[in-house]
Order: sequence, then C-alpha cells, then structure tokens
Amino acid sequence: MKSWDYEAYQMYILGISYPQLEEHFGVHQSTIRHYIKRYAYTNNLVYPRLKPNYQLAFNLYYNTMSIGDIARYLGVCRSTVKNYIRRYSEMNGIPTNQSYSKGQVAYNLRLQGYTYNKISKMLGYENRSNCYRAIKNYKDGLC
Repeated sequence: MKSWDYEAYQMYILGISYPQLEEHFGVHQSTIRHYIKRYAYTNNLVYPRLKPNYQLAFNLYYNTMSIGDIARYLGVCRSTVKNYIRRYSEMNGIPTNQSYSKGQVAYNLRLQGYTYNKISKMLGYENRSNCYRAIKNYKDGLC
C-alpha cells in the first residue's frame, strides 16, 4: 500500500478526476487508478463511484425543485443536473420542453391547500401579499 492511497480514494469518491489526481500526486493516472481500485477492494469500499440517479433528479425537477437546489442536494454542478434530466427523459420517451412559471407553481400549491405564507417562503416571494397577487394574476390568465 502506498501512503497516499487513502487520500487518493477519498478524492476520487468526491468526484475529482484522474487527471487532477495525477497532477496532485505526481503519479501516472494508471498507477493511481490501480491503487484506488486495490484500496477499495481490500477495504470493501465502493468502486467505481456510484452511478448517477437520473430518476431522482428528474422527479425533483418535475416537482418544481430548482436546478440549483438539485445540484446542491446531489453534490454536482447545474449542467450535470440538466444532463441527468435530459438523459432520463430520453430513456423514457418524455418530452423535456415543459417549464413552469412561479405563478403556476404557487397556484398549484394553493390548490393543494398550502397557505399563502408557506407558499411565499417555499418559492421565495418577498411576502405573502406578493404570493397572493402572483396566484391571482395566474388564475386571471387562465380565463
């Protein structure tokens, strides 16, 4: 075992690429890959990294969670979340051109029984009056 194999494994699990590990440790990528794999198998750890959960990202997005929030939750960048959603949609034949306005989401939450105060906090309205106006404007636009 090398003295850096634990650190290399931890960095790998965090999502750091092999070229970055090579630059950090000053050892060739294939050597790093070998020692990470060996370390993981001898200690009964996960190798390779866990596969991305496309369905989770898709479900969170279509239940009105923002891309940024999903990215923070999954520990990936925003573009990765967009790719997860796109890939899941393609795999399951789901059209991806659906988008929601804040007013529409607020209106649907109101129909489910949420209070204006709670909706305003969830969606980032300044106060419940602004939330009420957004819902009213959306409802008026439906007619």
